[in-house]
Amino acid sequence: MIEVDIKNARIKEFKSLSAKLKKISKGREPDFSKYEVNVEEIYKIAGKYKDVDNFIIVGQGGAITSFIALWEALGKFWTTKSVHVITSPDPSLINFIKRKCDIEHSLVVAISKSGSNVNQLEILLALGEYKKLIITQDKKAALFQIAKI
Repeated sequence: MIEVDIKNARIKEFKSLSAKLKKISKGREPDFSKYEVNVEEIYKIAGKYKDVDNFIIVGQGGAITSFIALWEALGKFWTTKSVHVITSPDPSLINFIKRKCDIEHSLVVAISKSGSNVNQLEILLALGEYKKLIITQDKKAALFQIAKI
């Protein structure tokens, strides 16, 4: 049984909390709540890589932390595929991944909002011989240009 000591709780008045929640609910709806996932497109793209055994995920910051959170919570329990995350251009890690993941059955997935992070570009160049799937917003950025090669 869990007991809650309301007298010592940080929320002094539940009425004030209710008023704040009401104010928030009248505000503009956040963009993320309107986003609809195109599941058909995801399955279409995923189907192209069904023979891949090793996924090498490259990214930094918010783009990669979301992937790591979802992978750790759900993904790793649903697949026999190997996933390796690279967030730093550390030569030792890159060489380890190269020894562990053969080129023929591996895919580098680069995730970047800006597409211009120098560390990420450095990692991609070090993994130049691997097949790549690049996910970025900015079509003028260096990462998008690499994707076209």
